[in-house]
Amino acid sequence: MSNRESILKILSKAKAASSVSPDEAIDMSNEAYQMSKEGGFKREEGFSLLGAAYGYRVKSDVGNLLDMSLAARQIFEELDDHEGLMRALNLAGVAYFYSSLYEEAMRNFLKALDYSKVVNDPFLESSVLNNIAEVYRETLSYNKAIEFYKKAEGLCRENGLDLNRAVILGNIGEIHLKESKPEEALNCFESSKRILADMNDPISLAEIESRIGQVYQAMGGRAEAEEQYKKSLSMLETLENKYYSIDILTNLASLYAETDLDDAMELLAVAISYAEEIDAKKKISSVYRQIASINEDYGNYRVALDYFKLYCSYSEKQHNLALGSRLEILNVELKHTTDFEQLNQLKNRFEHELKLQKLEIERMNEMNRSLEKKISEDELTGILNRRAINKKLHEIAEAARTEEFFLTVYMLDIDNFKMYNDHWGHSDGDKCLISIAKAISSIAWSRNDIFGRYGGEEFVYIARTKDYDTALELGEEIRKEVEKLGLYYGDGPDKTPTTLSIGGVIGSGEELSSVSRLLQMADDQLYISKRSGKNRVRLISLD
Repeated sequence: MSNRESILKILSKAKAASSVSPDEAIDMSNEAYQMSKEGGFKREEGFSLLGAAYGYRVKSDVGNLLDMSLAARQIFEELDDHEGLMRALNLAGVAYFYSSLYEEAMRNFLKALDYSKVVNDPFLESSVLNNIAEVYRETLSYNKAIEFYKKAEGLCRENGLDLNRAVILGNIGEIHLKESKPEEALNCFESSKRILADMNDPISLAEIESRIGQVYQAMGGRAEAEEQYKKSLSMLETLENKYYSIDILTNLASLYAETDLDDAMELLAVAISYAEEIDAKKKISSVYRQIASINEDYGNYRVALDYFKLYCSYSEKQHNLALGSRLEILNVELKHTTDFEQLNQLKNRFEHELKLQKLEIERMNEMNRSLEKKISEDELTGILNRRAINKKLHEIAEAARTEEFFLTVYMLDIDNFKMYNDHWGHSDGDKCLISIAKAISSIAWSRNDIFGRYGGEEFVYIARTKDYDTALELGEEIRKEVEKLGLYYGDGPDKTPTTLSIGGVIGSGEELSSVSRLLQMADDQLYISKRSGKNRVRLISLD
């Protein structure tokens, strides 16, 4: 056997091994590369580089994938080898695509497609067409994506490339699903399923079953969706494939979340355990985001914030990894070019990537702030809620103990609010609460005090005050501000103004050691205020 034949045999074995044993494929390709260089076989040298590139693609090693592809492209350009150029450009495009550099990816894919006019390889041509469609899909150009997917699907159909055709039909169905066209999506998925049923590819079949479940869920068919998800999950668990099982678990959780939070959380906990077991950080991040979103919908803002922070932490790590990957790509490109203008373009592109990452971090911070606000904000009135009030009171009482300023805590209650609700209805009752909260908030804002809703028609107001008299004056100011609103219930001789009763406690230093005691004493004074005729202020000093 000649050296060239030996090299081709090694490359054939490397190609067969790349999808299941990428490291082995890379080692064999490197061996073939050394033999090619020593024997002066330039074309085989290029294909050895491509063999290693296929292995790096399976490993998602973007830097080495691009490096091998660009090095192979240079060799094939020297040889004017169209097939080699088509393959090298396609793989370089994949490397750029993995790094979300879609413009560069498209440029390479289109160049590769040009060579399909002289390279008669339907499988390779359909792969390039599919990759072009993938770029359009990622950039939300769905019509163009479908156009290229259909070209690829037609080519596969004409040439009996069934597995490729099944995958492409699934991709078309995904777009129809995103565009809220469930019937069209279902047709594509069912066609893909029929093809896959005759092939030995249970993972692809399980994925299609799950996509069919997504269609049924979008159409409101909960039972059908659940059946499809469970069928898909059962297939993957039989194969012990945790990677794809995570996606099915999250789909099933999104279905259960519509009616049962506990069932959804149980499934997502399993998804996280699977993702941690196989170190799928991107999937962990996605599951955390889903948990945060579901709990936010249920009003569990504390839980939502905790998981959103976990999502942000993982997401930031992923962004840093992506940026590192793009830096690596930049270094690879610098190695393969001496064109000053191109170098300047690379520099500008990297600066643009940094700017995009900064914007993404700002977006996540804004979402974080939004959840923080929901946790501390009363949903109806927009002022602080009971949880936030308790937290603020602990903080300011601690400060008052060390700095020794006078702190006054007021409990406020709307007089006869049940009668107001009974007379005007709950909708107007809500408006009454909002109006009173707004009026008192204006005082709190002007003084930099703390004010919030403690529950029902009860509020808490916390202020730094000079002494007992100024604290009493502030209580009267709050009471009169509500009185001025002119709210009332009843008609004619039964017309009664809506007023506010206030009880408060003032103290400083170690007298403020018990926050619960402060609130109880303020509440006791509020009770006396109510029994004494309402619409009045009662204040007691801890001194």
